[in-house]
Amino acid sequence: GSASSIIANRVSYTFSFTGPSMSIDTACSSSLVALDSGLNAISNNSCDQAIIGGVNLNLLPFYFITFCTTRMLSPNGRCATFSNQADGYARGEGCGVVVMKTLSKAIEDNDYIYGVIKGCAVNQDGKSANLTSPNGPSQERVIQTALDRAGLDGKDIHYIEAHGTGTALGDPQEIQSLYNVLCKDRSSNLIVGALKSNIGHTEGAAGIAGVIKAILCLQHREIPCNLHCNIINPRIEDYMNEIIFPTNETIELSKQNTLYSGISSFGFGGTNAHVIISSTPLNYVQGIIESIKAKIEWNRKSFPWKQLDHPILLDDGKIKFDELAYAIFKDHVVEGNVVLPGAGFIDLMLSYCNMKCLRSIVFAQFLDLSNKDIQITEKDDHLSIYSDHGIHCEGYMNIDIMKDRK
Repeated sequence: GSASSIIANRVSYTFSFTGPSMSIDTACSSSLVALDSGLNAISNNSCDQAIIGGVNLNLLPFYFITFCTTRMLSPNGRCATFSNQADGYARGEGCGVVVMKTLSKAIEDNDYIYGVIKGCAVNQDGKSANLTSPNGPSQERVIQTALDRAGLDGKDIHYIEAHGTGTALGDPQEIQSLYNVLCKDRSSNLIVGALKSNIGHTEGAAGIAGVIKAILCLQHREIPCNLHCNIINPRIEDYMNEIIFPTNETIELSKQNTLYSGISSFGFGGTNAHVIISSTPLNYVQGIIESIKAKIEWNRKSFPWKQLDHPILLDDGKIKFDELAYAIFKDHVVEGNVVLPGAGFIDLMLSYCNMKCLRSIVFAQFLDLSNKDIQITEKDDHLSIYSDHGIHCEGYMNIDIMKDRK
């Protein structure tokens, strides 16, 4: 159950979501590509709302070693985006989730609306200088496609949350692409920010992190500073007549007009994504925002480990069979009998061992639930699930961790 391919499936399993459920991995652009998939699912009525998330945890040294070997990481441990000191990126960790539904449905449900998605697009670099090199024309095309789907011109965009990893090649290429698409006939400067300078590059979660930052910028109508950028990269100085890179002070946006922001996320394998969002409709804001505002105040707190009880496992290791058990397994029927599938023993063993204390497990046959005499026994580090039909599952615990847990 720890495979990255079923991360989304485990969420669906936990909350009993029955719509499309998939994990998407396009490297850095993963969570924006997921957002695009969610939009498509809502549009074709595969679901009426979508939960889009991205998560990145740096738990193993392998990727650090690989990225250091290829000189992708900054020796200074900072994303100096747009700076003349840009020398690679710093890996970040995080998790971000948004819930999407149609605007009309959100208003009907009296939801707090943080922003409105106007358009989204995904494309691929195709054949380029090499697999990981940024491709300017492809970046321009994905931004233009998102604009077209939003029904907007480049000059309508107020703020861009850039991919902005802080590399000597990638930053100038991205700014050139933004300039070519968004800076024609503008009446005001385009503002470009980079969250990676604040929290590092969260890789697969970077896109959704950028969406959340952009939504907050439009909500508060302020653009915070980019960090680690005292001197602009000389390769992008020529664009500074039309583009502002906030480095010294917060920039305030219009308090009256609808605002538009674009968010870019480019995977190092060449999959590019761009989404355009607008601020919450002003007539909606004026109607209910004050009544809801008190419910969403910032509250930082920790969330300690919490072990969820298995629905059919008792504290003494016995298995209880009642209406709940049959409801859980009612769709697992063999020759007319409701059964506990073989793989279901894994959940039972993991729950009994407090999730992370199980070293190994072997399971054999499913169990007909008409046989109610079944339980888990423990002897030293050995576990077994058995009934009068014999042993159905065996496993071994990490005793030291079990002692710590208890």
